[in-house]
Amino acid sequence: LETAILNVPQIVVFETSWLTYAIARFFIKVKYISLVNLIADDHVVEELIQKDFNVNQLSLSLNSLINERETILQKYQLIKEKIGTKNASKEVANQIILELSKLTHK
Repeated sequence: LETAILNVPQIVVFETSWLTYAIARFFIKVKYISLVNLIADDHVVEELIQKDFNVNQLSLSLNSLINERETILQKYQLIKEKIGTKNASKEVANQIILELSKLTHK
């Protein structure tokens, strides 16, 4: 999230043991892993998770990052507006609570 606030395009990668991942996927139902995407409720930054984190996907993601830099920066601006400049930590916490409450009411 800090990287987005600083206007730095990024790719989020996440890889863990298959068992840990399977257990987490069973209990946690979210559309995205990164705070940037969760707060935006949109695909803003590329997420390479588990087997998607490989040389080919990383290369494609880097090309996309370069080609879509301006769009990403525009979406970062929307995130900044959403969380505000004052009490950003509190606003992010509120957004996370809101998203978690949506999950528990499904």
